Amino acid sequence: MFCHFSGNAYGLIMDSEGPGELKVVKDSEVTLPCSFSSISPLRNLYVLWTLVPTRGQGQVIGYMGGQVTGASPIFGGRVGFAESMPGHEASLHIVGVVPRDAGTYTCLVNNYPDPTGGTTTIGLRVLIPPSLPTCGVQGHAEVGGQVNLTCSTEGGEPPPSYSWIPHDGAPRLPSNAALNPRMGTLALRNVTSAESGAYMCSARNSAGVTTCLVNLDIIPGNPAPALFLFYMTLEYLSAIVRLPSQPIKCFSETSFWKVNSYF
Repeated sequence: MFCHFSGNAYGLIMDSEGPGELKVVKDSEVTLPCSFSSISPLRNLYVLWTLVPTRGQGQVIGYMGGQVTGASPIFGGRVGFAESMPGHEASLHIVGVVPRDAGTYTCLVNNYPDPTGGTTTIGLRVLIPPSLPTCGVQGHAEVGGQVNLTCSTEGGEPPPSYSWIPHDGAPRLPSNAALNPRMGTLALRNVTSAESGAYMCSARNSAGVTTCLVNLDIIPGNPAPALFLFYMTLEYLSAIVRLPSQPIKCFSETSFWKVNSYF
């Protein structure tokens, strides 16, 4: 977006200073400047404010024939001239700014019999605070596993960046943490019980900040596979083998082979 001024030194002259682009937070108010000087009386003053993209109606508001005209219905009565008309201050005032108000505004001024008119073009950008984020936990929240803390929002202009901090008073994140500020994820690898606790995510942009909390509970890991197999084998053997209630008698080598010759 840009700011453009034109005029004639022998007639109507637009102000040569302007913001180029204004940034305003949603639901607030803003004044788009448009002022001029003229050596002629203002009896025939003509002012027209337009918006691109048009949103279905390019004219925002106008002044001609001594009356304010054509206030666009898409603004729902939220627009007007900042000062009483006619006057050398034709700035546009918008209250309750919403995202669809963003665009390029042009102020066109003519004041007959001045030989030329002038224009001022100003961009308006609407900033939107991040929506309330949603926090979650993904992965294996057990000792030795990997856990991803997730944080996401549904809106925000400009898009927010994310940060995580422990919420239990710890001064910083654990050394095994890896943050993705664009995606909002915090990866914790090879976790221990020391990582258990509450974590807070902040979604932040130039319009504001919102937060959410998640609780991480690291549980003890499962037994090692070999140990687990050993115990399962014992359980299986105990189910099919019944140990004698009497002490086992010892056999001589000869009798042992006699007994086992039947097998």
